[in-house]
Amino acid sequence: MVPVHYSKNKMLIKYKENESSNSIFANTKRQELNRHLFSVGYLSYRIVEQLFPQQEPLARAAYVSGVWHDMGKIDPQFQDWLQRKLKEGITEESFEDGVHIDRGKFDFEEHPTHNEISLVLFHLLTDYNAVGNKTLYEFCEHVIYWHHPKPYRKKNNFEKLEGIFYAFKNHFDSMTEKIKKIIDQVNSQAKKYNFGHNIALKADKSICKELPKNAHVPSYKDFSDFTDYERYKYQVLENSKNSILRSAVISADKIISQVEDLESCNLDTLIDPRTRPQESNLREKIKECLERFNSSGDKERNIRQKEAAVTLAHISNSGNLEDSIAVLKGPAGCGKTKIALEWAFNTRAQKIFWVCPRVQICEGLYKELGSKQYLAQGVKIELLTSEFQKITYDGQETDTGDSEKFSGDIVITTIDQIINMVTTHQQVSAFINFLSSHVVFDEFHELIKILGINVLFAELIEAKKMRGKEANTLLVSATPNPYFVKEFLGIHQDCIIGIETFNRSSYKITFRSYKDNPEVSPLISEEHQPNGKTTFIITNTALDAQLGFIQHLNENALLIHSNLTNLDRSKIFKDIYRAFGQDGTREYDILRAGPIIQASFNITCDHMITELSSPENFLQRLGRLNRFGLNNNNINTYIVHIPYSLYEKEKASSSCARWLKKCCDFHAAKAWLQFLKKKLPDDNGVMLQQLYELYKEFYEDEKSLKQVEEDLKQVLKEGITQLKNKLYDPIRLPRVKKHKNGGIKLKASSLRGDSVYVQMAIMEYDENGNNPILNQYICQEEATVIMSLDKNKEDFQDCLSFMYKKHEKILTAREKNTKSPRC
Repeated sequence: MVPVHYSKNKMLIKYKENESSNSIFANTKRQELNRHLFSVGYLSYRIVEQLFPQQEPLARAAYVSGVWHDMGKIDPQFQDWLQRKLKEGITEESFEDGVHIDRGKFDFEEHPTHNEISLVLFHLLTDYNAVGNKTLYEFCEHVIYWHHPKPYRKKNNFEKLEGIFYAFKNHFDSMTEKIKKIIDQVNSQAKKYNFGHNIALKADKSICKELPKNAHVPSYKDFSDFTDYERYKYQVLENSKNSILRSAVISADKIISQVEDLESCNLDTLIDPRTRPQESNLREKIKECLERFNSSGDKERNIRQKEAAVTLAHISNSGNLEDSIAVLKGPAGCGKTKIALEWAFNTRAQKIFWVCPRVQICEGLYKELGSKQYLAQGVKIELLTSEFQKITYDGQETDTGDSEKFSGDIVITTIDQIINMVTTHQQVSAFINFLSSHVVFDEFHELIKILGINVLFAELIEAKKMRGKEANTLLVSATPNPYFVKEFLGIHQDCIIGIETFNRSSYKITFRSYKDNPEVSPLISEEHQPNGKTTFIITNTALDAQLGFIQHLNENALLIHSNLTNLDRSKIFKDIYRAFGQDGTREYDILRAGPIIQASFNITCDHMITELSSPENFLQRLGRLNRFGLNNNNINTYIVHIPYSLYEKEKASSSCARWLKKCCDFHAAKAWLQFLKKKLPDDNGVMLQQLYELYKEFYEDEKSLKQVEEDLKQVLKEGITQLKNKLYDPIRLPRVKKHKNGGIKLKASSLRGDSVYVQMAIMEYDENGNNPILNQYICQEEATVIMSLDKNKEDFQDCLSFMYKKHEKILTAREKNTKSPRC
């Protein structure tokens, strides 16, 4: 044969009709199913083996899962549909969510998907001996079923294995014969790779069609009601292993599905490079950064920071599976960011995931690491949140697309983005990258009180623990909550490495009780006389901060809370750092704020007023008072307002106490208050280091620990309830057109809280207090409204009533996907 024509376009090579009809293919790239299954299984095994060399049974489960994951594609309906696709010349497709039947009016209401069929075939034709034991067998079932999300269905015909089986039972015998041949072919290919893991089928044919009554498909996440810590830890570990195996098989499937010539391909060359981060110049740039600090900074400070970083690196490199996670207890102003970078350098980091509890902390860290003092040159620093996706490199900032996510040398992101890797099918393959990279969990103590996320955070820690000396994970906080670390995360207390504060300032802690019947928070009515000093007023709720700001419009003040548009928040952040940062302008006298500023804000004040909260919040807020230790000659005043019923009688009758109970902080806050009342000096000030030592002593006091345990049990119990109610199984929804204006898509259900679309109406206020309601809305997030607010806040009720009359229909998150501001 000789070529007679050429073309620049890709063209289908016409296969012989009999060859095509007799072959069983996995996809439109004409990959034979037996070869596809072995390749995915083999690659899955190698991915897990490289990540977890000490977990060979887990790697074996990955192989079995990979071999069986697409076995359901022998379904005659799938093969008929695929043959028609091949005849039509369709050879390319998106492999992001696999290959599924999608012809005409066909849907999956009355027909199971290929992964559902694969699950039942695996259950019928294999037993525990095929993998090793019951636990590994259940891992395989989970991965086989969940390597694709479920299609959206109105009915639940396929929630039980029995329902799936009856949909294809007429073909079961013929399918079984084909499976035997496929398994023989898979085992033959394994021999060619000197791979000693054979796939075995049940020998007794008489039990092949037996299914346990009421046997359900695997749950995506297994969360039973909380009974004790050991039961909880077991479930977290099982869920983490499921996530590891699922990510490995999905990653291998995507890689194999895009290979043009699988028959002649050497599978060892395809092992996911993300299992070992590629060489970068990150360590070199961190070294240059550290040298700048060491040449210009305080010598004693640098030495002590270095000692802490070396000790943390020793823990990380110990290789002990139980004690491979290092914890930095770094007090305010000790240079936690620098210590974390030096730890990364000592542990030979090529890539860092820097995970924060809130977007605001990410923004501050992104600005800090991108500065000339740190890593402005030669390092890709990526900010990845639901609101911001950008990379800065050599002073140039660019927006990142979906294909560039998690591509930075340092990826600064929220815990939500990482959790999405194990709770959804979005960026699931990135979990491999996360496991193989260095990870810093900044201000991790905040995660314990975020219901649902606290449990999933522990799952991430368990997955990293399993890597032993390659775990390369650092937890950072000034207030690490030792009980949380030991009982909740299972990390030994010796892994908590502290560094003394460099702040030699003295602090006067003053408790002020107030009447709580009727109760009005004194922080709302609190007035401040500047006298050349700056004051932070930090409330437990954003609402109280807003009300205080409105009541004192004559103050030279700023207001910051979490419920702001991106544009407004960005502007206020700049004003705050300019005014209250180190060497700030002090152009404002007061900052009224919710809890948003209590962690990772590198700002300072001369005077602080707040209200009772948990020991962690108490010290985090204190860390903004004379943060840079410049006012060492005077005592810094820290005033804490407490309702009388809580201060004197330890009762939960006040709104402050009820709020603390809602946040699962009541018992710890009450115990901390009583502890400080006994330990603090009556007249003289107390040094910051003494306060941190009292914090350590508090967590060694048995009476106090019982109170802390009450809150932890409550938060764990409510966290599991939150997951049961709000963590939905991954579902493949029908594709919808994107809104022409783009925008942020809010989840119908969120662990953070309920998502709400808000379209703000525009009102005008004149000097006489008139407030005409315009027939206008803010339809773009960048738009802003400037209003003069008077004391007649009831006018806004009129505004809401007016809007309701004109637009009485309230859309859900599924019904509306537009770019709307939130207020």
